[in-house]
Amino acid sequence: MSFKLCIYNSLILVVLILVSNCDNPAKAKFHKELSTVAILSPGSNNQIIFVYETMEGIEDSVISENLFVKDAKVNIYNSDHNYEFTYMYDESLRKSVYINKNSNFKFIPGEKYQLKIESDIGVLRGTTIIPDSVKIISPVDNDSIVDRTDVEIKWKPGNNSYAYVINIFGPPFKIDFMGNEFIKRDTWDFHTTSESIIIPGSYFRYKSYSEYYDYTEKESRYTVMIMALDDNFKFHLFDGSDIAGVNNGWGVFGSTMIDSVDIFVVKKGE
Repeated sequence: MSFKLCIYNSLILVVLILVSNCDNPAKAKFHKELSTVAILSPGSNNQIIFVYETMEGIEDSVISENLFVKDAKVNIYNSDHNYEFTYMYDESLRKSVYINKNSNFKFIPGEKYQLKIESDIGVLRGTTIIPDSVKIISPVDNDSIVDRTDVEIKWKPGNNSYAYVINIFGPPFKIDFMGNEFIKRDTWDFHTTSESIIIPGSYFRYKSYSEYYDYTEKESRYTVMIMALDDNFKFHLFDGSDIAGVNNGWGVFGSTMIDSVDIFVVKKGE
């Protein structure tokens, strides 16, 4: 599997870290409502949705495995297609999820999609318009930069892009945990509503932070990933809203588009 495909598949993990509020379950103050975390990305093969029961009258959405709604009917649809999501427990995430198992399941950039979640608790609906595109124009793929040099990242967004998350992935390294080997990368993320950002040179080092690990490559390869957010995801992540793109419930129904490039850090004088 190519590394860029791995990045797309890891998007769901990045999104979960950004949007999930891990609070302790609270006692019901009023009636139960549905809460969801659903972020669509045309570049990912793993489209998953989280559905919880929560309570009206609390400050934050309650995210807990104990509150996951396992018997909901979950669909995403547009004028041409209807996609049904099935409950499963994801061992890698250690969380319950709803997943679409259709191998031909693809979302189209620029299209509007509807979400409908039905359960005994109620019916939650949502709408998102997927961003058209996002394209990194600087640096270019496989470009080289000098050790500890500031890097200006510029990109060209398409329609329906309202904010951006920039992820920097450090050189891959190998670690051993309880007799098993894993390939890992240091990661850093930055947020902006502009169409460019300057990342300090301290993040791009010929000898990276993980100096005590075994690197899998001779080159100091970094990956820059841009995630363009629709207005719902921006409203949740940047503005702090607990209700973004959904009706009759809590949570966020949003979408993203992604682009990434590899850059190589070289020693001064090379």
